[in-house]
Amino acid sequence: MFSQFKEEELNHIVSTMGIFYNTTDIPCMLIDEEGHVLHHEGESRNYCMKIQELTQAINYCEKAHKKASLQAESLGEAYISYCPAGLVHYTVALTSGKLFKGAIIAGPIHMSDPDDYEVDGVMKKLMLPTKDKGLLKTYYRSIPIVSPSTARYQLELLTILAKDIMEDHKNVLEKKRAFFDEQRTINETIQEMKKTLPLASTKGSGYPINLEKELCTAIIKGDEESAKAILNELLGFIFFKHKGDNQRIVAMTLELVVVMARAAVEGGARYEDVSKVTQNMYQSLYDTEDIEKVCLNLMEVLEKIILFVFPMDTEKQEQISVMRKAIMFMNQHLHDHIGLEDVSKAIGLSPTYFSRLFSQEMKMTFIDYMTMIRIEESKKYLVDSKQSMSDIALRLGFSDQSYFSKVFKKVEGMTPGMYRKMFL
Repeated sequence: MFSQFKEEELNHIVSTMGIFYNTTDIPCMLIDEEGHVLHHEGESRNYCMKIQELTQAINYCEKAHKKASLQAESLGEAYISYCPAGLVHYTVALTSGKLFKGAIIAGPIHMSDPDDYEVDGVMKKLMLPTKDKGLLKTYYRSIPIVSPSTARYQLELLTILAKDIMEDHKNVLEKKRAFFDEQRTINETIQEMKKTLPLASTKGSGYPINLEKELCTAIIKGDEESAKAILNELLGFIFFKHKGDNQRIVAMTLELVVVMARAAVEGGARYEDVSKVTQNMYQSLYDTEDIEKVCLNLMEVLEKIILFVFPMDTEKQEQISVMRKAIMFMNQHLHDHIGLEDVSKAIGLSPTYFSRLFSQEMKMTFIDYMTMIRIEESKKYLVDSKQSMSDIALRLGFSDQSYFSKVFKKVEGMTPGMYRKMFL
């Protein structure tokens, strides 16, 4: 039987239907776009089964459910309908974009006291034998009665669950794609290490502490793309060096969580927000031996704490996308002495609008952000004693060493020279 639902999607739908059935005690079924039943949650009512037995076919039901599902899809909302047997059903369409994929049908129920005359009408319409009238009326009266107000809430619950099905499936696919992309990057890193790192050297330390520092810098600057790339490199190193030692891998991953959390707090995130996310990560790490899940969780933690550093309204996906493009461009061209006009042109916005949007979403001005990321970048060169102060200043767009020192002290509370001495 052809169905537009994929196996993973079906599994999630079945789980969601179970929630509805166990909450309301109302059976429900999943139908495809043609009205064919793909799954049934809860036992069918005796009344329905008896009518299907007497008619020797289910075409009456299929046609009615298909019609109701198309009506729900057309209206764009849940739909209450009466089936050929005179019973009430809830119907909510399942769509992905403009594609109608099927529906969930819940019922049957009564929304008023059952009337035996309804059974007479159904028997006449479906030409059922009169000898079964008594049994059908008994089954008919056994179907539960739901008040109109309760029915309205149940219908709303079904609508919410149906929306969650399609949204969750979309999010799962997006996360899966991102996860596999990240895994591919990690694997490529491992392969490169195999080519360049002698096997015997795996016994030594050789931990890329410089990458850890770059990860912190990327988090503080809100540069999510760079942070993810660096995190992938670190994970690739850890996986390669400690392959097969899951306990060690988890322990080193925990250390990365601590490093990321400290960087986020240093970047201005609230400790309470970061702590809540990292505590959940600690628990998930201790509870699982699934290394792939560890990677996925770690990436999710990174995304969340970067949003804590630069809190943006997560419902404004378009604005977040624009800000991420801008931040990525600014960090990639930090040494090119770019300005507001350069960035706004790169992302296709007017300088005035971009400046206003940047201040609104990032909670700081464009100039303040550029200053901050330049200072963060300068730290990387300050720990290298071969780099002169004047060279660092000019490299990062400061007019001279004196101005660089003044700005650095204002941001960090110490001069660049004092910062350098900390690492000598």
